[in-house]
Amino acid sequence: MHLRPSALALLVAVLGSVTCAHAQPAGGRGRSGITKEQYLSEMGRVLGDIEAKEKSARGARRVQVHANLFLAHEAFIAWTPTSTLKRAVDAFKEAGVAQVDLNMGLFPWVGKDEAAIKKYDEVVEHIRKAGMRVAVNPQYSPLRHRVRSLEEWREKALPVYEEIAGRYKPDVFVVVHEPTTMASRMRVRKSKPGQWVDFAREATRVVKARSPRSRIGAGGLASEKKFFEAFAGMKEIDVLTLDIYALRALPTYEEMVKTARKHGKPVYVEETWRPPYFKLERGMSLDDVAVKSVGDRSFESMDVKWMRTIAAWAAANGVEAITPVWMQTFFAYGGDGTEAFDKKYLEEVMAAIDKGRRTATFEALKDLGR
Repeated sequence: MHLRPSALALLVAVLGSVTCAHAQPAGGRGRSGITKEQYLSEMGRVLGDIEAKEKSARGARRVQVHANLFLAHEAFIAWTPTSTLKRAVDAFKEAGVAQVDLNMGLFPWVGKDEAAIKKYDEVVEHIRKAGMRVAVNPQYSPLRHRVRSLEEWREKALPVYEEIAGRYKPDVFVVVHEPTTMASRMRVRKSKPGQWVDFAREATRVVKARSPRSRIGAGGLASEKKFFEAFAGMKEIDVLTLDIYALRALPTYEEMVKTARKHGKPVYVEETWRPPYFKLERGMSLDDVAVKSVGDRSFESMDVKWMRTIAAWAAANGVEAITPVWMQTFFAYGGDGTEAFDKKYLEEVMAAIDKGRRTATFEALKDLGR
């Protein structure tokens, strides 16, 4: 990938690398001096350059489109109506989505919240009836249950993996999702690829015992390349995943795709979104950063460009699918400064889903899914 030096320098200095679970401070007046207008202008220009280059390289290849049912995340499943979740699934079907991803956590399985479990039961059944594949990406979130070590995570997670595998027989079961992100949430200062390989191997054994046909996945961020390479060498791993939130990391992701190919394994983008625009404030966590500007209608056209560009990049590099992660934007946008988890915004998103509303971002998803 070759970008104009001035645009690349500004984006590297200002936008940084961000994921919905793992972020680096990336902008805001007072630190970098960049304005929203500069962000939109430079990001749009560079995305245009990349998309044009990748389109010329990909030929007639297309990629599948997946979607993350983020309102079924453990943080939201308890208070999102089942009917709303099913309508969102119907919208994904309308858009030509091939696979629906569910980011389950220790909740509701630890403690057996039967009401939330029933929602998952109904949602998975609805996805399958709609003819789409089901993928589960279990991950650690400290919202309801806390663990302080990888060993404690193993003890709590493996029974949950076994329950999920036996109950839903998912088409894809991602046994390790962003290992350093998970470790940081556990307050584990440093984890090594070998530790996560051991966990992935044990998790695979548990999952396969209950769901032999599930494809086993593992992967993460560009910063986790060493982990990715270790997963690629595992005979237990069937498919490798990428989480893309930064333009500057695309060359690294291309190396990771080559690694997957060398091991004869397919790879898809498990999560992607543009880096957030935000103003750095004291005490902000990585998770605080990740949700900034998601849902701000000023960025709707940029969200469309990002999805199209990553789809073009994926097609050019032989990646089988992309998964835009913030489903909220398919149904509604809010005002200036709206964030992904703003309660009022989420209520507006649910209302929009129930009323059958769609945004330009959804229409772009639908176009990519054709």
